[in-house]
Amino acid sequence: MKIRAKTILIVTITLIGLIAVLYVASDAFVLQGFEQVEEEEARQNVERMVSALLNDINTLDALTCEMASWDETAGLLESGALDNTWPKISDPTFERLGVNLIVILNGSGEVVAGRAYDQIGGAAMPVPADLLPHLAAEMPLVDTARHPAGVMGLLPLIDQPFLIASRPVIGRGGTGDPLGTIVMGRYLDEAEVTRIAMITSLPVTLHRYDDPLLPEDVTRAREALSASLPTFIERGTGDFVIGNVLTSIEPLNDDTLCGYAVIGDIYGNPAFMLRLAIPREIYAQGTLSTTYFVLSLIAVGLIFGLISLLLLDRTVLSRLSFLSTTVSGIGSSRNFSARVTVPGRDEITSLATDINGMLGALETAQRRLEGRLVESEERYRLFFNSGNDAVYVFSVDETGMPERFVEVNDEACRRLQCEREILESTHPAAIVGEGEETTVREVMHRLLAERHVLYETRHTATDGTEIPVEVNAHLVMHEGLPIVIAIARDVTERKQMDELKRQAFGQIQKNYEQFAILNDQIRNPLQVIVGLAGMEEGVIGEKITENAKIIDAIVDELDRGWIESEKVREFLKKYYG
Repeated sequence: MKIRAKTILIVTITLIGLIAVLYVASDAFVLQGFEQVEEEEARQNVERMVSALLNDINTLDALTCEMASWDETAGLLESGALDNTWPKISDPTFERLGVNLIVILNGSGEVVAGRAYDQIGGAAMPVPADLLPHLAAEMPLVDTARHPAGVMGLLPLIDQPFLIASRPVIGRGGTGDPLGTIVMGRYLDEAEVTRIAMITSLPVTLHRYDDPLLPEDVTRAREALSASLPTFIERGTGDFVIGNVLTSIEPLNDDTLCGYAVIGDIYGNPAFMLRLAIPREIYAQGTLSTTYFVLSLIAVGLIFGLISLLLLDRTVLSRLSFLSTTVSGIGSSRNFSARVTVPGRDEITSLATDINGMLGALETAQRRLEGRLVESEERYRLFFNSGNDAVYVFSVDETGMPERFVEVNDEACRRLQCEREILESTHPAAIVGEGEETTVREVMHRLLAERHVLYETRHTATDGTEIPVEVNAHLVMHEGLPIVIAIARDVTERKQMDELKRQAFGQIQKNYEQFAILNDQIRNPLQVIVGLAGMEEGVIGEKITENAKIIDAIVDELDRGWIESEKVREFLKKYYG
């Protein structure tokens, strides 16, 4: 990878890393801050929702307190009469107060007067049956001993949630012990929930805490919040009330944030789940801001990176590229006398100066090396061409057979009576004598297997003369390719000497055989002469016998010489035969 590509890669990776770090930081801090603001606003909306519900209950409690303070209410309880037609709880009263229940009980918990009213239908209705157990004397709504200021809150009736409040009724003038209790209630129906939603301007839904068909997100919120609650509403000083709820804020998806509140009944048990759906406008704005920030950062980073790359390219990379190209050209041409020129006064200029110094040293070394190469080549040529043996260097083809001559020495050219250029362009098989093709194939197979072969063959000169030679061939590797170095020694004189020795030994053998026959030819006539001389008496016979003995002694000497000649013949045959 070139340095320009590396620089671009480094700048790109650095830019991407910087953007990634800043994006993570913005997501961790900026976006998290938006989420905290969003969650805080959602919590405030939940509190507004709960406050609206508390306000409804507190209003109901105020109405209950007002009716409990009436002298007519005290008079009804003091009379001890049971009067469900008491005019103070007529239909117009229900419609004016907007309640669904008014019940007055005496100190024993007996209903003195009471009615229920359907605000939607505009007609009287029976008191809900599942409400009556809550109106027993020992229950918090009626037990003024334990709850002297009364009770207010929610009841989870079967049909609908019920807002309820109770107040003790004191005697005329507001003094004395409680004469009984007045209880007022109102259904927390869809209209009331819609009214609360209008207060918060957000979608509000109310669910029973024990509803098995709760939405999945409400179920998760219910499991996350504790089931142990204090009383939903506690009275403070004066008319101030305190609401006790458990709240949770969880994102439903990227577009909606939900607030949840667990509301207990008048007994302190979790009874209802309020769910407030809030559009995630703040989060969306934060995400959009983060996106714009990252896009701006990318744009700025790209511009900065481009400017940085342009400056780097102009001040560093282009100069390095020029330096690299120049040095590469010098290396390719092997012209170490050339020099590089890079303008400036920085490290690159210093590098160019150092390279010029190195080129100067290489130029000097090249000159010395060229001189040594010339000397070495001359020495090689001297050694290669001064020998009495012909040297052939040839390559080997894919089949393992000779391919072409690579080099031959002067002796090879002289012996074959051929110019070097012509001989080097000749196929190696062309110099082999007639009938030696099989020998060449066998020799090449052995050479490939053993890498060294010594054999005899015949080479043919350009005039047709066949020269007997002894070839010492070696297989070596040169630049990854197999070549054969064959040293051919002319053995013509040795062959001639062998022929002379063969002829000499043949003549010796012939003479030896004739010498053995000559001994027999001399002894046989000599024995006849000695026999005839013995028959002749006198001096002549003695002379003949005496000379015959001399001749016999000479023949014995010849026999001993024959034995010595046999030893000489065996010696010559052993060492020269």
